This record gives sequence, structure tokens and C-alpha cells, in this order.
Amino acid sequence: MEIKILQVGDKVKIAEDLSNKYTDVADGMIQYAGRVATITKLCAKYDPINFKLDIDNGRYFWYPDAMTLAK
Repeated sequence: MEIKILQVGDKVKIAEDLSNKYTDVADGMIQYAGRVATITKLCAKYDPINFKLDIDNGRYFWYPDAMTLAK
């Protein structure tokens, strides 16, 4: 398993196919598939650690398995 080190301010690309293979994907998150966003908050009190993104005004919790660093 690849460990991703993500930080507040990083630009990330959300996975193109947000199917059931990713952690806790809600129906409302599907519209953001394939888009680039900026990490606005690290939520470290949860396990696994997750993030808030600017793309949805912080509505959803995003897990690293559904994101890659944007180029």
C-alpha cells in the first residue's frame, strides 16, 4: 500500500471513478470525480485521517485513497 503524505494547501485530483472501491463515498461526491481541488483542512481525529476540500465548501470528508496529488 502506498502511503500518501498530503497537507493543507496541496492541490489534489479526485479519482475519476468514485465507485465502491473508495472509503465512504456519498452520492453527492460523485459530481466532483476527476476534478482538481485544494485541501483546506486535515481531520486527524478520525481514523483513517481524512480531509476537507475547497471544491465542496468543506461539506464532505475525503480520504486519501480517493485522491492523488495534482500535477
